[in-house]
Amino acid sequence: MDFNLYNSIILAGVVQGFIFAIIVLSTKKYKSISNYYLVAFILSFSFCNLMYYLPITGLMDYPLLFKTFYFPWVVLVPVFFYRYVKTLLYPEDKFSKKQNLQYLPFVVFLVPMLIYKFIAFTIGVNKEVEVLFEKFILFFEVFSSLFPFYFIVAIFTLIIKYKKEHKQFNITEINERHMWLQITMWLLTLLNIVWLVVIMLQVFSDHEECYPVWISVSAIIYWIGHAGIYKYGIIQERKKIRRQTLNQVINTSDISQEENQHVKAFKNQIIKEKLFLDSSITLESIAAKIDISVSLLSRIINEELQSNFNDYVNKLRVEEVKRYLNNPSFSNYTITSIGLEAGFNSKTTFFTAFKKFTGTTPANYKKNLSKV
Repeated sequence: MDFNLYNSIILAGVVQGFIFAIIVLSTKKYKSISNYYLVAFILSFSFCNLMYYLPITGLMDYPLLFKTFYFPWVVLVPVFFYRYVKTLLYPEDKFSKKQNLQYLPFVVFLVPMLIYKFIAFTIGVNKEVEVLFEKFILFFEVFSSLFPFYFIVAIFTLIIKYKKEHKQFNITEINERHMWLQITMWLLTLLNIVWLVVIMLQVFSDHEECYPVWISVSAIIYWIGHAGIYKYGIIQERKKIRRQTLNQVINTSDISQEENQHVKAFKNQIIKEKLFLDSSITLESIAAKIDISVSLLSRIINEELQSNFNDYVNKLRVEEVKRYLNNPSFSNYTITSIGLEAGFNSKTTFFTAFKKFTGTTPANYKKNLSKV
């Protein structure tokens, strides 16, 4: 048996994949179709790694692996991830009958494998059958390394479509940028390219060293599981906060009828329409909405409001954060959820602005509230 650091990392990835599945499936707060597809994706990835782990450690040779635990899980990996992304971005959409054909390669490859296993355990396989099955496995490995590229294109298309459809701020929706998902897709694309190269090396030179790929898969399992569930929790908390925001009576006391008409127009957009909650809001976009030049709006904000655009908007966001933190209904919510829902586009920007206008961190502010 061959146990080393690399094997241990691979096994750790497999184990954490199974643990992740148990936690998600047994926890009510993670109950969603997208999370179930995420679990299926990680489990299929984990089973793939386990299949390759057994022979490289000497726990099982390849002939025995093919007769027992070898199944075409790898062709399910891109299917489940595509379905995870689609249900995450478009939870109301249903999968068509045509899209259900995505499972067909799994069935097509599963049938010969089951026939081979049946023959192996009943009458036994001769040399000709072994050679034929080896060629079948080689074809399957090549196909499985090419198959994901279709889904890579499909997922990037989904993400681009989602970004276009959610480009404009809508207070009734949570416009999540899903940057982590885009990063993950690039990582998976790179990993699949490397995997394709490895398969080609196996075909033409009998090269079998795949440790970098397997270790990368272990890292990907950890990253996607953590990021997927963490981001899911953030979005669910933001949705609950947003529902209360929609029912909130808008305070327009800061909008004076005696103010410059451009100032009133600016405040109407920022305060009354609550555009400060839009993390992508810019001076240019507000100027376009109230139909004045950027330079004029900038000068008006500086002279009339004694501030610059970023500080004015961030101060409103900080006040919104303080309102959330003072609300007992959100006492168990993460500070990150609250900051993002208030309009900040990152934790760093949020913490910096909050300390600038309050002199303390969000965590300390929340801690001091509990002492009152």
